[in-house]
Amino acid sequence: MKAINPKTTLSRERWLEMALTAMETHCVSKFTLDSLLQVMPVSKGSFYFHFKDRADFLTAIAKFWFRNSTKTVIDELSELPADVPPQRKLWELMCRIKDLNTGRWELLIRALALEFPEVNEIVAQCDQVRNQQVMAIFAEIGFEGKELEMRTFSFQTTYSLGTLLDLGMNQDDYDALLERQFDFFIRE
Repeated sequence: MKAINPKTTLSRERWLEMALTAMETHCVSKFTLDSLLQVMPVSKGSFYFHFKDRADFLTAIAKFWFRNSTKTVIDELSELPADVPPQRKLWELMCRIKDLNTGRWELLIRALALEFPEVNEIVAQCDQVRNQQVMAIFAEIGFEGKELEMRTFSFQTTYSLGTLLDLGMNQDDYDALLERQFDFFIRE
């Protein structure tokens, strides 16, 4: 983690980004403020400057994850020209998810969701938004009924949790895998 000047005030967004990275890097899944502060170069006062309490922090970190792992991707997809074929939308979605590399935060946030209802609510909202977006793309491609549900579910599990697997691939192999996955998802 990049060293910060102790006299520098962190923005709330930067604080959340650092916290997620610290929690992920140092396996701080059982959240306590003390365990988090042990692995972050910040003070307890800095925490309380940005957050009222633990619940406020957990809600903020879950919303930060939702915004950075999902909402930004959907916003970028909505900026594509209206005449872009749905297959291209799916490809752009897959590439953007890969480029963001926020899958490493998935397991952490989902672990927190098991313990904290305020995080679980946000994870459920995120899953619903993701599901609707992916289902809309597959429906636009022409899938329907059980086939539409299966593709949506398979895509969601592949891209939500599949990104956590370290398969030891170099970039070329991973890009080739991405192309094969795309072919798999659009094949009738």
